[in-house]
Amino acid sequence: MDLKLFANQFVEGYLFKDLENMSNFKIKETEIYGNLGYPMISTVISGMELLGTILYPKPLPIEYGRLRDKTSNDCYKYFWRYYFLRNNPQYKEIKNLGRIIRELLRNGIDHHFIGHFGLTVTKEGHHKNLKPSSDGQINLDAMGFYFDFHGTYNKLVKNIFINPNTDKEKLINRRSTKRLEEFIKAKEWWYLKFEGDIKRYIKKYNRKFNLNPNKIFSSREGLISGATVSISSPTKITPPSGINLQDYTRLPDELLNKRK
Repeated sequence: MDLKLFANQFVEGYLFKDLENMSNFKIKETEIYGNLGYPMISTVISGMELLGTILYPKPLPIEYGRLRDKTSNDCYKYFWRYYFLRNNPQYKEIKNLGRIIRELLRNGIDHHFIGHFGLTVTKEGHHKNLKPSSDGQINLDAMGFYFDFHGTYNKLVKNIFINPNTDKEKLINRRSTKRLEEFIKAKEWWYLKFEGDIKRYIKKYNRKFNLNPNKIFSSREGLISGATVSISSPTKITPPSGINLQDYTRLPDELLNKRK
């Protein structure tokens, strides 16, 4: 996959558009829960790991066809140190903050949807970010964290991926293209692990509804969220109003084409 296409689709599209929509979401004045603070924090941390993986200066160690857990942590730390802190020096004031955020919030949220004690989460803005709370914890504001992450991408990463100008940017672009190839290879390993189960279900589903073979069902591309299926022959796919059938989350073309 081309690095520019990857940035446009997966980074600026899926990642930052999801964050933008979550940031714009507001709960009703009568409600106190459901403001998407945790999902925003978790998405930002995952995004940092993603960018760190593609920007990582060394070949990605592949173990049993997948990235090692230690490598994922190293990629996150690489982005935090060499990109995020460069653009947001205020985060340096708290020693080991990158590790604290990953271990107390990311691990707590992703595994149990409850952050560990030591960090609280709000969704109000920069004026609440990195402030001590009344019960002796540090507050990480989802809006402030997201804005700082997005600003780092725009200032230090976007040109590398999409329009490298300087010799240094061109060098990192070539290196990142190799990391992207390694990253896709690791993603393919996970699909191959469950390919049989996925294809058996699709075959069973098609027989159950007497559907003619259709690329939408026989490939890994899947249906767009909210699409409807006509059972009449030939199979007809009707996307939601205003949605292009191609506008759905999917794996890179290289990965799809390999198994067709």
